[in-house]
Amino acid sequence: MDREGTLFVYVVEEEGFASQMAGLREARIRVGQAEIAAGKVRFSFSLPEGRYGIRCFLDLNGNSRLDKGPFGPAEPWGMSWSGPRRFGFPKFDDIAFAVNQDVRGLQIEVK
Repeated sequence: MDREGTLFVYVVEEEGFASQMAGLREARIRVGQAEIAAGKVRFSFSLPEGRYGIRCFLDLNGNSRLDKGPFGPAEPWGMSWSGPRRFGFPKFDDIAFAVNQDVRGLQIEVK
């Protein structure tokens, strides 16, 4: 992340994965110069045991949605990839992780 904006973070379950602007849990985090300089933003959620994925995007223009361009997203975005990235929109299994204890240190690259 090298620009300011609001980072939208969504925790998703497989059932709700198709809804792009919704999740089981959601956070909106203002990204400013301090976060840009540090190169990271921290967040946390309280979740029951299960399988989840995280997807996020940096809203640069303040319209509260991920803008699209001719070849995909026009704003920085990321997901909790659990395997190699494939071309096209991922399946839930591509971003899923298990919560059966504290999950710490999950890194998501937003670009």
